[in-house]
Amino acid sequence: MGDQTGKTMNPFAENKLNRFFGGSKSQTDPYISGFFLVFFNLPGAIFSSGAGDANKSGNSGQGGVETVLASSVLTAVNTGVTLPDYTMEKATVNALGGVKFHVPAALAVGDTLSLTFTEYSSLPVFNTILRWQRYIRSNVLGFADKFNSDYNGQGSYVQSSYKGSAIVVYMRPNMSAATNQIEFYCKCDGVWPTKVPTDGLAADIATVEKKDLTVDFSTDLVFFESWVLDEARQLVSGAVTGAKSYLDGLGRAHDSGGDIAGPGF
Repeated sequence: MGDQTGKTMNPFAENKLNRFFGGSKSQTDPYISGFFLVFFNLPGAIFSSGAGDANKSGNSGQGGVETVLASSVLTAVNTGVTLPDYTMEKATVNALGGVKFHVPAALAVGDTLSLTFTEYSSLPVFNTILRWQRYIRSNVLGFADKFNSDYNGQGSYVQSSYKGSAIVVYMRPNMSAATNQIEFYCKCDGVWPTKVPTDGLAADIATVEKKDLTVDFSTDLVFFESWVLDEARQLVSGAVTGAKSYLDGLGRAHDSGGDIAGPGF
């Protein structure tokens, strides 16, 4: 084969036979799933200290999660994501003798973002979704009674008052915010929860376990544009910096015998 020193090889082009792309000189890795973050932008008319009634979203007025932390909590405890699908439907054109061909027709974009969350004490996920839903419709009155005051011009019942957005980012195991290290990104806009996950709180005396809640969010649009990548990089960079700072502080607290503050649930 001769001297390969210094040669830049394209493994996919040069080894289509046995699919071996390993070794100390390999410049590629298989895609590894599980390294992702979902960042939420919640509607300010619902999730703000100036919105509506209480500043806590617990169903009994106790516990719950402070609304200023709601988006961070949803990001931090999110453990699973299923993206809206994206399908190009086809139109069939018939020709003589049963011959046919197909052309692109309607674009069918899925309208559901499904997310799984590990629930924690004080039920921050459940109470956040419950608050969101109860602003959209009161489960007692049947209408949106909480949208009756002006909050930065968003007090009326319009979509900007109750819809949010979510940026989904898949990364490599190094969790780097560098452009070439982010595997996938998109922004789901116009999101709102379609169901309060009461089914996830089912309990019986014979089963003692943690609880995972799955919430489906209605979605209007999915963006894949480059500006989403710019937003995603900033969010990932902030999350990585925050995690390193927290874990460093955790280590220092062990050294000094101190405690780390709770998340404010």
